[in-house]
Amino acid sequence: MLPEDKHLQTLLKHKHIFDLYARTQEIVGLSPEIRGEIVNAYRNLHDAHYHHNDGCQMCIVEMLTTIYSWYNKQSI
Repeated sequence: MLPEDKHLQTLLKHKHIFDLYARTQEIVGLSPEIRGEIVNAYRNLHDAHYHHNDGCQMCIVEMLTTIYSWYNKQSI
């Protein structure tokens, strides 16, 4: 397995969190550990300098939207 495949698998594993947010506008099940996995995968795949504010709910929403918008474009 290539390193990028591992990171894509991480994003796929947690995509249900974004999908639920997209449907209900609620973030459920996004622990700090999972958030870290998602951000680290995105950094390794696309933007090594990506940063967001963990203390801001809207920043977390923007993070999920940014990462999974990019991810959805990759899987087309």
